[in-house]
Order: sequence, then structure tokens, then C-alpha cells
Amino acid sequence: PGGGPGGETAIEGWYVEVSGGTIVIDAGGDGFDSNGSATVTGGTIVVNGPLSNGNGAIDVNGELLVSNATLVAAGSLGMAETPSASSDQATLHLVFDSLVTAGTVVRVQAADGTNGVTYEAQKSFQSLVVSTPAVVAGASYDVLTGGTASGESLGGYYPAPEYTGGTVIGAVTAGTR
Repeated sequence: PGGGPGGETAIEGWYVEVSGGTIVIDAGGDGFDSNGSATVTGGTIVVNGPLSNGNGAIDVNGELLVSNATLVAAGSLGMAETPSASSDQATLHLVFDSLVTAGTVVRVQAADGTNGVTYEAQKSFQSLVVSTPAVVAGASYDVLTGGTASGESLGGYYPAPEYTGGTVIGAVTAGTR
């Protein structure tokens, strides 16, 4: 939901636009942050942190629209936000019962093992937001923790990993937000 807690409103004329490339954010406070709206139309954004429930991995006061891009945002649960319902691609929002510790590998995949997203925690988190063009709205995805991932890592996100092991801990349904 855009706007975040406290009813913050977007500042007219302020926005963030990302149309490609790779952005890795190590957040001590808010991670991907816009006092207005934000549009992501390509590229990869990975947010690690924050740990404090008074900040969010994503903090957009207006709409956050995502299309043809990869967004992986791990952080605290207190102010967790997801892309707007009017985004062109679906989103998975994983909420864990307790903190996932740094070094833990989390994988989200379709029941047949395809359309997977693999992320290795760079710091502890409780909320994980994943949006990629491969995520299908209304589809169910298995959530695995543990195991090992190898290959190129972009701030903990593995675009094309070799993933082994891991235990299914539940499932999540992709939403439009």
C-alpha cells in the first residue's frame, strides 16, 4: 500500500523513477524511499534492512508502480510496504513469525520448483517483499528456508542460483499488491 503508516501523503512533484540497472541498498533507516510516488520499469532493486520497526525497506508516500523489474526488499515488519495494487506485476509479501537471521537462505518458488526467487539474508529481517515479472497474481508459491545458494549474488539476491536443500515452511499467494 502506498502512503505508509501515519497517513503520510505524497508531495506533489516529488518522485523516484528507475528504468534499469542494479541498485543494492543497505538501509539503516528507510530503504527505497520517496516522499512522492515511485515508478520502477526495469532493472533490479535489492534492499537489505532496516532492523528498526520505525523504518521500512520500502517507504513510498504515493504509489509504487513496478513493471518489468525485480524488487527484493527485506526488512522490519513494523512499517512494511508493498508495491501498489495498480502495478503491472504481482507481488509476494512474506511475513515471518520471528526474525530470519543473517546468513539464512530463503527461496520462494512455484510448486514445480520454477519461477523461484532466492535470497540470502544480509541482516536479520521479518518482512520480505518480492516482485518479478515471473510472479503470477493469485498463484501459490512454496516458501523454503535453509539450504545453500551459489552463483552471482546481488546484495543477497541470486538472479540465477544453484539452490540445494532447504525445508518448505509454508506457502504464500501472490497478490496484486
